Amino acid sequence: MQLFSLTLGLALLGSSGGGGQDFQVLQPWPSAQASAGETLTLNCTVTKRGLPGPVKWLKGSGSDRQLIYAEIGSFHRVTRAVPNSVSDYSIHISDIRPEDAGTYYCVKFKKEPPDEEYQRGAGTVVSVGGLSTSAASAVGGAACVLVLLLLIAIYFYLRKRRGLSRHSPRSIYTGSSWHSPVPAARRQLRQPPAPTRSPAPTSDPSSCPHQPNDGKDKNILYAELLHVGGAQSPQKSPVGEQTEYAVIRAAPAASR
Repeated sequence: MQLFSLTLGLALLGSSGGGGQDFQVLQPWPSAQASAGETLTLNCTVTKRGLPGPVKWLKGSGSDRQLIYAEIGSFHRVTRAVPNSVSDYSIHISDIRPEDAGTYYCVKFKKEPPDEEYQRGAGTVVSVGGLSTSAASAVGGAACVLVLLLLIAIYFYLRKRRGLSRHSPRSIYTGSSWHSPVPAARRQLRQPPAPTRSPAPTSDPSSCPHQPNDGKDKNILYAELLHVGGAQSPQKSPVGEQTEYAVIRAAPAASR
């Protein structure tokens, strides 16, 4: 009975931390590489629970170290790969960025005194490259869509400008202001026609065209008759147009 009690006491002592020399923090990958925008996984496991205290992830060492993940608290872009595990403390870092490059350590801390390191892993050197294939494809597709929309907007703009210039007269700069000239045809239509006057009818038989009888009767005078309507001024009939004549017979002079 005493031998059983001694064996049980030694087992409890080992589980409480007396056998801490068997505790190990394992980081199996000395380096890791990821492209910008991807999710990177950093692996860390412990051989047994060991001394009471948390396991944290640190970036860098010494006074420049930076807390990346702890069991308590909320950390942007960093989550546990296996939540609530007592042996696997691997983490996921989403949306990797160039500033995430560096050396990451998985560290076991003591509970008392706080923030005292008990043991740390060998570290994992992280390097970040350019955009991943999927991210580059997404960026390229968005750029193509923007360029296409810009070309469509330019096309409709030029087409609208071309239509406006086709329907509106061009402006002329006269030195002090811009004027839109009226086409020559419109200017001619707006100007009132100049009144024309035909010469007074003449009684000279030689000036009357198309005289009948060839002037055999010397006592007959020919006068051209023009149809005058309203208050219009008399106009000379065009050349070649048929006209009307009135025959006027003059009485012979009485001989004295």
